[in-house]
Amino acid sequence: MRVGIDESRRPAHAACARSNGAPAGPDRPRRLLLAADVARTHTCLAIVSGEQGTVRFMAERRYPTAGSHCSLADIARSFMMETELEVEAACVSVPCLVTRGRARLDDPKWHLEEAELGRLLAVERVWLLNHVVATATAIPTLPPAQLHRVKDGEPAEGGTIVVLAPGERLDVCLLVPDGTAASGYRAHPSAGGFAAAAPMTPAELELVHHLWHGFAHPSFEHAPSAMSIPELYEFLADRDRLVESPHLAATLPAARDRTRAIVDAACDRVEFDPLARCALDLYLQILGAHAANLALTVLASGGIYLAGKLARRLRHEPVSAAFLEPLLRAGMASEPLECVPVFVLRRDVTLLGAACEGLRRCNAAVPQRVAAAPV
Repeated sequence: MRVGIDESRRPAHAACARSNGAPAGPDRPRRLLLAADVARTHTCLAIVSGEQGTVRFMAERRYPTAGSHCSLADIARSFMMETELEVEAACVSVPCLVTRGRARLDDPKWHLEEAELGRLLAVERVWLLNHVVATATAIPTLPPAQLHRVKDGEPAEGGTIVVLAPGERLDVCLLVPDGTAASGYRAHPSAGGFAAAAPMTPAELELVHHLWHGFAHPSFEHAPSAMSIPELYEFLADRDRLVESPHLAATLPAARDRTRAIVDAACDRVEFDPLARCALDLYLQILGAHAANLALTVLASGGIYLAGKLARRLRHEPVSAAFLEPLLRAGMASEPLECVPVFVLRRDVTLLGAACEGLRRCNAAVPQRVAAAPV
């Protein structure tokens, strides 16, 4: 079953209904949830309702994470005061692991606890989610127009889905069938991004030796990430003696974002940069191999989905043989992988996923009335 989504997005001051203590009218939502997506630079918040299976955004705003507010609770309180809407619970997506209701962020240095956030926000419940879990939760609700198809295939109905979000690290999540969920799926976190590197080509074997000197435990958690692309670039420059372009040679040492500079050069169709292109192809080859390993491990007949800013930037690149070939060279296992489609999410749906999961948990927490036993 597909959950309906009201995608009208308006500024908070224009989209909110005022909470003045008056009884709820027929158009007034009965249960409101605060959804939040915490990122390094910005924190997005929304107040949503879930009447009749439709996720409706009542108000939405983005705040600087490291701005004038010193904590997530301060940001959330400012947002709720601005909208004058009362919420019963909150669901917060964070870019780190969540363990027993606690999350420790590296940037900003925030330590979040569900119980403490609930007390500070004066709400009944708070749930913390890893951001890739929130993203995966939204995928079954998305229309086809919001998906960019990389590889054709026929997804099996109710088949397991693998979600990969390559960024500063590789985050992985699984979507498994769940008849109790409105979307038909439930997202489960995975530590698959920490799997040990398994080289499949001579170049990858040499790369593992190269990484071995810089990391105690070389793994795909580092290799298919935005941070690794400059290292792949330097590795190939030393290994293959490819000539660095004059433009990158002049700008790369002082670039604030070396990954972006290399990716832009690799994707430039006018001025071809062989070294940058080879680095990007090696990156896609490693990512494709890891996607294939995960898909085989869980038999991801429902598809492989790539999410995140880097995946969106490269959404036209995975059609290259560098990414697709590892999915089709798995020997005896190549037949099931041939049928697995691959998609890239066209936009960030983390906030939507936090809203969907928070509303599901709110509804699950509503006490059910027990019918009186006959006398």
